[in-house]
Amino acid sequence: MRSDELLSLGERAADRARDGLGSFTFAAGAAVLIGVTIVLAVRHDDRAGPVAVLGLALSGLTLVELSLLLMAARRADRTAAESALYELESDRRAAAGVGELRDEVERLRGDLARLAARMETSSQRIGETRAETDS
Repeated sequence: MRSDELLSLGERAADRARDGLGSFTFAAGAAVLIGVTIVLAVRHDDRAGPVAVLGLALSGLTLVELSLLLMAARRADRTAAESALYELESDRRAAAGVGELRDEVERLRGDLARLAARMETSSQRIGETRAETDS
């Protein structure tokens, strides 16, 4: 994964915007700001009708939803990173286990070769002993 100094200026800016806009602080602040704006619009503008108030409310909801969406994206990024680290560690453990098995198989092959050589030597001795007793 690339570190902060390897990212382009745009990538760093996007990460900072995601972190700033995708927070509960921003979501709460946006909700309060839109609420205050609606109250001020209704109190100080006699012509602010229900359509204007509805437009302000929907704009505020859009900002809050954007913030929640960015928080979900940040959480998904953290989950993906944790999953990747878990998989990497699991792969390392599996590779170590495979190495141990490979060493054990090699040791068993050596033992089997020594056993086969002893069997061959024993069968030759038995053959020689039988030949001596027959003569």
